[in-house]
Amino acid sequence: MEAHHCHQPQAFYAQLRQQGLTAIHFIPQLAAGDAALWGEFLCAVFHRWVREDIGRINILLFSETLSAWCGETLTQPGAPAANSTCYGCPWLRLCRCGEQEDPLCAGYRQFYDFSGPYMRVMRDLRRQQRPPEALMPLLR
Repeated sequence: MEAHHCHQPQAFYAQLRQQGLTAIHFIPQLAAGDAALWGEFLCAVFHRWVREDIGRINILLFSETLSAWCGETLTQPGAPAANSTCYGCPWLRLCRCGEQEDPLCAGYRQFYDFSGPYMRVMRDLRRQQRPPEALMPLLR
């Protein structure tokens, strides 16, 4: 992911969908000053995904975020502990910040704030033995 992709998130995501991809892993190649742009990109893609593609396209960040909301452990064995600057962050349980704060942290926090209400509903659906995609008709 480069900055020019982030400027048109809907078009970029539509292009990935047209290619028939069923799994996507966004790896940002952005400068620290692009954190807000990264957050806006994630929120825009999530906004469409949560309405049309849950269960059809696996976006790694979104599925890992839902797993964290469901109480599943995300860190790999031997992964570094969170930096002390991250301990007060309300989203620490969702990220894997490692030994230092991610330069795009503000963008991730923006995404976690935006996606939180939807993640909560999908978590509750899973607790009821219902698939997360049951949220999609509720949003139409």
